[in-house]
Amino acid sequence: DDPVYMDNQAQREEYVLNEHGILYEGFEDGILDICLKILDMGASYHHGSDRDHCWRNDPVHVSMVVNHMISSHTTNSIMKIPENNDYLKGTKPFSWNGSVPILQQWYNGRCRPVRYGYCGSLASVMCTVMRCLGIPSRVVTNFCFPSSTENPLGVNEVFDCTGKNLGGKDKLWRYHCWNESWMARRDLNQCFGDWQCLDPTPLETGRGKSCSGPTWVRSIREGELDLDYDGHHMFSRVNSNYVGWLAQNNAQKVKVCCDAWPCGQHLITKSVGSEQFQDITGAYKYELGSVKNKEAFYRAYRRIHPGYCNASNCHIERELSALKNPFLSDSGVNMRLKMANCPMYGEDVQLHWLLENLRNENKTLKFHLCAQIITYSGCPMDQFWKDSVNVTLGPREGK
Repeated sequence: DDPVYMDNQAQREEYVLNEHGILYEGFEDGILDICLKILDMGASYHHGSDRDHCWRNDPVHVSMVVNHMISSHTTNSIMKIPENNDYLKGTKPFSWNGSVPILQQWYNGRCRPVRYGYCGSLASVMCTVMRCLGIPSRVVTNFCFPSSTENPLGVNEVFDCTGKNLGGKDKLWRYHCWNESWMARRDLNQCFGDWQCLDPTPLETGRGKSCSGPTWVRSIREGELDLDYDGHHMFSRVNSNYVGWLAQNNAQKVKVCCDAWPCGQHLITKSVGSEQFQDITGAYKYELGSVKNKEAFYRAYRRIHPGYCNASNCHIERELSALKNPFLSDSGVNMRLKMANCPMYGEDVQLHWLLENLRNENKTLKFHLCAQIITYSGCPMDQFWKDSVNVTLGPREGK
């Protein structure tokens, strides 16, 4: 009868009772009152304030209210995200070291949004609130996260001839954090609990910016996107392709690189009872290239692109193959960049640049190199170094 029942005692202690997480520390006196205030302030969301209390035994309703209140509520959300990385009128997003000060500042400030947060603080605050309300929850980090406004399964970035990222609506985040909460989805006829994905960070969805979820994690892996809620958004966040374009002087663009599966290759959370991470990538997607992985992708592709609802797997595969570009090795050159050291903060970065001529002939090549600041959310900042290098390689020579 308990829709949030978790059978494993160690998991209950970790995902409900543990107030000391990797990112933030959880509850203190007064936090429960604040969490109930959050539900009151979000009462008009989802079912309407006149019926809200009737639904508070439903973890789906509670999770949607909390998810909405974290940063999507128009006037009383808990935290705001700085626009254009401008946080001069508030606290730097990365300087928070606990959920408690954030929740207390919101409560004591007449429920006005705390300035400022980022995906990690939003997910951590939500995790604290959900655990305080008795719903098992954990923070998940996805490395290499797509943010696209037009193509739901693709990210496009444009560069100039020096390699500088020119910015644009599409971005490839270095990482992104969201929540998972454990519950039985009675709206999906689930009899037993399972992990549901909830993303409190307002992201572009085609209908404006909004939070996402709850989405059944298993439905993401299977490509079953007809189930509530926001399955197609969550699927694209772990299955998008990446295309890099070169801007030319005539305002045209030329495709220079394509990576079919860069996103969602590594998803982690805190392990039960330890400070180590747990790799949960397999919960979101089958092994890359496996039959089940391809079947799930084809299934999702048909739902995301209605024009392909009756398309065969071969037809979809041909469309995807058209995105791919010739590898640099096809032109007879192999190139690799690798870190020469693991620098500490403030130390110089050293890179090894390895070139190899794969042909039995001389090759003279010109390379444009640059270094540019990129925020964690993929926003290009200043280009602080650039250079051009001419390299001559003899037959089968490497250097």
